Amino acid sequence: SIDKISSSTDLAFIGYTISEQTSFAIGKMTANWGGYEFDMNPIDIYQYNDIVDNSDNFLTGVQFNWVLSKSHVLSGQILNSRTKSFNELYENVPGIEEAKFPAAYVGNWNGSFLGGKFKTIYSFSIFQEASENGKPVNMYYTALGNQFQTKKWKFQYDFKWSSEDLDRTGVVSSLIPETVLGHAAENVYYMEHWLRTVYSIDEQWKISMIGMVSSAHWKDIPSNQASSSLVRTAWGVIPTVEFYPIKNYNLKFFATYVGRYYEYSDYAKTTLNQADGNTGRIMIGVISPLLVL
Repeated sequence: SIDKISSSTDLAFIGYTISEQTSFAIGKMTANWGGYEFDMNPIDIYQYNDIVDNSDNFLTGVQFNWVLSKSHVLSGQILNSRTKSFNELYENVPGIEEAKFPAAYVGNWNGSFLGGKFKTIYSFSIFQEASENGKPVNMYYTALGNQFQTKKWKFQYDFKWSSEDLDRTGVVSSLIPETVLGHAAENVYYMEHWLRTVYSIDEQWKISMIGMVSSAHWKDIPSNQASSSLVRTAWGVIPTVEFYPIKNYNLKFFATYVGRYYEYSDYAKTTLNQADGNTGRIMIGVISPLLVL
């Protein structure tokens, strides 16, 4: 409702290369948030962790890229932080005035070390969402992605932290009944770990394991009702077998299990009527990009 572009349109931008070291782009693009979970081709992800799964990834703005060397690339973005209206995201939050221009400022660093064996995708973002009594109401997001790769093995680890004056991710708000709070929660934060290990048996067979955990916190819980701000911890485990029948072509047959386990704090159980639980699904299929051009 903000950028007037269908949500099915992820990318619609124009890029220009100024020199071998500098380029820029303008339009609707990927927010350069960093981390290998976010950077991977979505056809290789069978289930995202909470932050990426609930994020608005494709935003309108400008991006500048600086190639410092073959091993280090910096980028900066200034984006419209929303594709939906303030009320659609947060509803009517008392005392909060939405920003006239909800800007997102994103800085990203891609690094390469040890001849490319160890790589990083780090980012830091500030989202200006609104104001309260003249003070900014922001979201601060950090993603630290690390990868180590050998001929047979690949290890990827992401740490993510998101501090939100208004609950942009939305997990905490979704757990609170309207009788307790009729709008987006304030003063929340999320902390995540994501680990992926891949072993290539040969050129055709790969096995992998993803383990992830996400903790959701609400700082506004009354101190006499809870000993900490933790509301929910979500665990995930994804073992996968993949078979690539055609060399140098990303066609694969796969079998995977996606297990999710949810643990709630005593406050969430007694006041928010939540209960521990788990979900699981077995997926068998084939995935390939459609190479038409």
